[in-house]
Amino acid sequence: MKNKITLFCISLCFTVFSTAQTLEWHQHFGNYSEDVMLAVDTDHNDNTYTTGYFGELTAFDNITLTGLGFFNGFVTKTDSNGNVLWAKTLSQPNDGDIDPNHSVIPKSISVDLNGNVIVVGYFDAGDFDANPGAGEYILSSTNYEMFIVKLDTDGNFLWATSFGATDDSFESISDVGTDSNGDIYVTGFYNSTISIAHPAGTSSITSSGFSDIFVFKYASDGYYLWMYSAGGTDFDLGMSIDVTPSGDSYITGQYRETSTFYTPMFGTESITLSTTPNYRGLFALKLDTWGNYQNAIKVGEAQSECIGTAIAVDNNNNAYVTGYYGGILISNEGTSDQFSIDSDSNYEAFVAKVDFTNSNTSWINEIDGGPDSIFGYGIDIDSNNTIYATGFFSSTLTVGNYTLNKQTTHVFDSYLVKMNSAGEFSGGYQFGALNAVESQPVTVDSNDNIIIAGSFRETANISPFASETIQITSSGFRDNYLFKIASNSLLNIADNNFDESIRIYPNPVKDILNISSQEPLQSENYTIFDINGKSMLTGIVNFNNQINISHLNSGFYFLVLNGSSERLKILKK
Repeated sequence: MKNKITLFCISLCFTVFSTAQTLEWHQHFGNYSEDVMLAVDTDHNDNTYTTGYFGELTAFDNITLTGLGFFNGFVTKTDSNGNVLWAKTLSQPNDGDIDPNHSVIPKSISVDLNGNVIVVGYFDAGDFDANPGAGEYILSSTNYEMFIVKLDTDGNFLWATSFGATDDSFESISDVGTDSNGDIYVTGFYNSTISIAHPAGTSSITSSGFSDIFVFKYASDGYYLWMYSAGGTDFDLGMSIDVTPSGDSYITGQYRETSTFYTPMFGTESITLSTTPNYRGLFALKLDTWGNYQNAIKVGEAQSECIGTAIAVDNNNNAYVTGYYGGILISNEGTSDQFSIDSDSNYEAFVAKVDFTNSNTSWINEIDGGPDSIFGYGIDIDSNNTIYATGFFSSTLTVGNYTLNKQTTHVFDSYLVKMNSAGEFSGGYQFGALNAVESQPVTVDSNDNIIIAGSFRETANISPFASETIQITSSGFRDNYLFKIASNSLLNIADNNFDESIRIYPNPVKDILNISSQEPLQSENYTIFDINGKSMLTGIVNFNNQINISHLNSGFYFLVLNGSSERLKILKK
């Protein structure tokens, strides 16, 4: 998946203040049974692809899918305007011997440069028909098994493969990415031994502890290429992968105690990362296109929890990671660049920048939930390395000068945050409603539009804009939503677009804002908006060309005169 991903405060300000912000498009999918959307990706034409699972029945516009087991997979394609082009089912074969307890759970999705669709996940012991079309392609296992399915851009079956451990052990496939050749990279975790047969023989990896990290590569035609394993004697989890066009892969997740990330054949010592006893560590790993170890960085450690759930990579050998932690998260420990953040006895989300060139953490910022927990789940970056992160919060959310309060009666609301590559937050938005966290995928398309997918329960407002309400109601337990935010809806708060003849001072300002102009401004109407586009102050410029803003809270605002589309940024002290 493009985990550019790959949870959340975003300054979605007006491009034209006289026009309310709205979603570019939105969709509501589902039926009376359970529906959960787990992953999203886009192609070079800005079509959107999603995957997840459903119960007995689900619907995508006028396309109805029927399941054959307890949970069944779905794969969809939506055009750049939000119209559903196709939807496919991944389930057990319809051969008259239906197991009502059998499940197929897709976990992630990636689209290559030719629009081919790669879906990864797992299925229960028994048979799985990996061909969602008229034919069959049966994958069978006596244990829990992981799978890769490749479809063409129209949803037609191309090939599939599966692999798993030697016993029904602790294992899962977490994420998938593709390079410019269409080669496929997957990550996850496993216990025991995984063996993959191929024309040259059989390749195997064996875990050192309860679970180890794996990374596999397959050619675009499904031919196995290589496998990589890392870990120690405790829990080690591969959670997310992002792949560059040249085939470098970046992975994040969790390790505990001491984990080995590189073992040479001879001559030098193994490369390990370690935590304080009983702590959890957050790692970022880089492999080259041949599976050779390049670097492993300890992003941080914390006592009760510390895990990277999503990773996105820029063109400068930097990775951006989101996730959540409990306790005090310490980064760059024992160096002059050491810093820490404190979750205050609950779980908090974070966003971190990892510098693979200098092998350290550039910065790590907390998404603060106050007395309650926040979970970070998705991340992606645009062409300017602007960061978009998503997740869930259960009471309040604070990033920088911005605070959100949960608006629903459910356990969690969803969030979206925006920040620059230096780690500076520029706002936050909330949407959705649910009682359990599972996934909050986000991706950025080729035109820097933001696509967000997720699940909700009962009634929820899925618009992140204060100026818009989009209420949707689930047909059953949980339904899915999918929406697009146009790139021109996202204004960097550093931008002003007033005519050069107009100046404001002082800025930052505490009480009185002065306006200098070549034209008289007395009796001009003005409006001051907050970063969410909400009108905070209106009035008429006085005879001294001044506006009193002393009663406004500290933070960023925008000044608009006479309902113009022009604006000036204000920083209130």
